[in-house]
Amino acid sequence: MKRLTFLLVLFGAVLPVFAQMVPLQLDVKPISRKRGTGSGSYYSNVQTGRALQITIQNTSPKPVTGVTVRWGVVKTRSRVYSSDSQRNWRERAFGAEEKLDLKPREQKTIETAEVGAAREESHFDGWMYGEKIIGHGVQVLINDKVVVESYVPPSPAVKKALEKLYPIEEEEDGGRKRKSKP
Repeated sequence: MKRLTFLLVLFGAVLPVFAQMVPLQLDVKPISRKRGTGSGSYYSNVQTGRALQITIQNTSPKPVTGVTVRWGVVKTRSRVYSSDSQRNWRERAFGAEEKLDLKPREQKTIETAEVGAAREESHFDGWMYGEKIIGHGVQVLINDKVVVESYVPPSPAVKKALEKLYPIEEEEDGGRKRKSKP
């Protein structure tokens, strides 16, 4: 009984301290689109896109400064045959970082740019040629330390891909890179 009382007192003291350490709430909603762009008897062409609506809220009565929101949409590429190593990758996260400060009890929403992918899928044997969106992730950092994170799906592959973000404003177009229009 004494141990139980000790644990309850300990958790009662630790939980409020922990709650004060992370005064931020994170909500991430994916905005996805999928459309077929054509098909034949044996294959179909599919274009997909995903943007994120990220809501972050300061739940404390004190301002929070030095907040960085790091987000990325993870794509996989398969059956790409090229001597160009920049075009021959398996998984990458495309996204950005945004810095902000939050006033007491303030809530901010970030709507990200859309990350697109195009692929050709076989109707018979399941092979895929091109790119496919496999997930997304958001990390919230305060002074370069991750305090809140969210991954969909919650897999190590998505988390690892977010370690290095590739800018989404650069899209490949037939071997050359081009900047998208705002």
